[in-house]
Amino acid sequence: MTLRRRTVLAAAVVGLASVGYAASARAADVPTHVIAANVNDPGIDPTRGSHHVWLASDPARRVGKLLVFMGGGGATNLPQDWSEMGTEAGRLGYHAIVLAYANEAPVAALPPVGCGNSVDPPESPPNCAFNARMEILDGRGESTVVNVDRANSIENRLTKVLQHLATTYAGEGWSQFLDTGGLAPRWSQTVIAGQSLGAAQAVLIGMQYSVDRVAAFAGWADAKHGWVKLSKTASSRHFTLNHQREGLFERTCFAYVALSLAQGCPLANVSLVDNRQPPFGTSQLVHNLEPFTLDGVNDPYLTSTTRDGWIAREADGTPSKKLLDAWRSVLGDSDGDGRLDHAATGTVGGSVPATLSLTLGSPAGFGAFTPGVARDYTASMTANVISSAANAALSIADPSATATGRLVNGAFSLPSTLQAKATSAAATGSALANVGGSAAPTLLLTYANPIANNPVTIDFSQHVGAADALRTGPYSKTLTFTLSTTAP
Repeated sequence: MTLRRRTVLAAAVVGLASVGYAASARAADVPTHVIAANVNDPGIDPTRGSHHVWLASDPARRVGKLLVFMGGGGATNLPQDWSEMGTEAGRLGYHAIVLAYANEAPVAALPPVGCGNSVDPPESPPNCAFNARMEILDGRGESTVVNVDRANSIENRLTKVLQHLATTYAGEGWSQFLDTGGLAPRWSQTVIAGQSLGAAQAVLIGMQYSVDRVAAFAGWADAKHGWVKLSKTASSRHFTLNHQREGLFERTCFAYVALSLAQGCPLANVSLVDNRQPPFGTSQLVHNLEPFTLDGVNDPYLTSTTRDGWIAREADGTPSKKLLDAWRSVLGDSDGDGRLDHAATGTVGGSVPATLSLTLGSPAGFGAFTPGVARDYTASMTANVISSAANAALSIADPSATATGRLVNGAFSLPSTLQAKATSAAATGSALANVGGSAAPTLLLTYANPIANNPVTIDFSQHVGAADALRTGPYSKTLTFTLSTTAP
């Protein structure tokens, strides 16, 4: 992979010499796997580090969801710098990957190298930040700022590591996170998360694909450049965590408005998680915890939301309990009990047999016809319809070969054709129409959905003319009612 210039973003690490932990600090869990970035694809640049993978050792703790975390921007920011986040994701039950991706791409560098670190977008090139981030995602050459080819795109890097994990560790269940052809991630089963530059990429992926959850930690420089909008992933599946004092918080508010997470900017009535216990009752969290250190980065508050060397810690060196509660809430454990809200899954189901049921009520009767008097006689009957089909139609036909559609009395028949219509609150009916023969039945009702015990009224009309010769005795006709479907 080549970049026109390697420029460290505003929050990138510039030195680590002063960062250290107390001797009693608990180390993050050792990754379950460390996978070379160029596994299965020699075209992938390995200088962005290796993928770090965490998985609960107890299969009963695994919830069948993939979490992909993307670190913040900067040439020195590598996956191993987010070990605490990977550890917590694994403990929650996710198949968790801290992804090695092109996070050194200079999106926030000054034009013409990048799109700038200003609140508003540059005049040129148009759609700079969106195109740059799309190229980081798919490697299809959208941008004039970055140069990320298809091999080094997030989509390809994630696909290749999932393919490797599915093949090499078949018993761990990684194949469930690839599509049916095994050629792309199954985004619907994926929680996509990231910090700063990575948070914006997570939002972008949620725009391109319907993902299980978007978890955005900290703000990003181009949040007000106009590219953020709701698309494939609903607003209710977006969750955020920011430090109150981070330099990008105010501008990132505009992205939250675009995602329908906030009504306006600046944010009003912010309630810090520092002083509360979960569940927090909101998808947009803000904290004001002191970073472990203020050294080594341009904005330690932004960095301290997730990155190992800067996150707030307890006196014994473990991650801050308040910060962990916020992480868990954003990742899907709203009550902070260490288990995802929907961690227990099971299947309950049943099968519906193909059903088309038509029950007719009592036969319709016109009463006595009066000879020599012009009149339209009416009669009605009821029916009950049950259908499990996607659509259905009720029709009527005269199956007889002679006097089609006309009432008969022995060898005699009425001159005028019997007419019929049907009405139902759950179906679309038609006007009175002549009853046709078996080859051309008359449509009475159409159903657009399955229906159960639907009452139907069937009305008949029979015209008798003043000159019609009527034979003594009953006139009648046996008709065929048919309930049918084209989508069983």
